[in-house]
Parts: sequence; C-alpha cells; structure tokens
Amino acid sequence: MPYKCHTCKTIVEEKPCPKCGEVILEPMCINDHICICTEEITSGIHYCSICGKPCCPCGSEDVFQLSRVTGYYANVESFNESKKQELKDRQRYNFNL
Repeated sequence: MPYKCHTCKTIVEEKPCPKCGEVILEPMCINDHICICTEEITSGIHYCSICGKPCCPCGSEDVFQLSRVTGYYANVESFNESKKQELKDRQRYNFNL
C-alpha cells in the first residue's frame, strides 16, 4: 500500500520514509495521485467517492481547502469532524441576477 509523507510530500511504499525518515505516514486512497490539473484555485469543492476527503477535480487529494467562516478564511484541516461534515452537506446555489 502506498503512503504519503506529510513532512516531505514523498509517496513511499514502506515505513519509515526513505527520504526524511518520518515514521507517521498516511495511507493513500487509490484515487490519489500527483495532480495533473493546471488550476491553482477552483470554485467548487470535490470529495473523493472512496475515502471522502476533499480532492482536486482531477482526483488528487493534495489540496489546500479554505472556507469563509464569519467573515474570515480558515483552513478546513483545523475544523473538527462535525464541522467538516457540515461543510460537505451544504447546498450550493448559483443565482444569475
């Protein structure tokens, strides 16, 4: 099973990471891969159909997700599990005025 090292961002097959020595590695979803998307910012939020993590439209989980909360932007990684689920469940609408 491949792992992703969050210290050096290397994809590895075994623990510890041979590049930096990190022993705490996250198992990768089978849909996660190196992002081939040319977009730096996307307007929509996409979630992996297998593991449920936020992902790029191309399928890569190597994303940095921000959400505007009460007037300021916050890193979604700092949200608790309930708040993350609330974000996933939100209905989004487009209005043409």
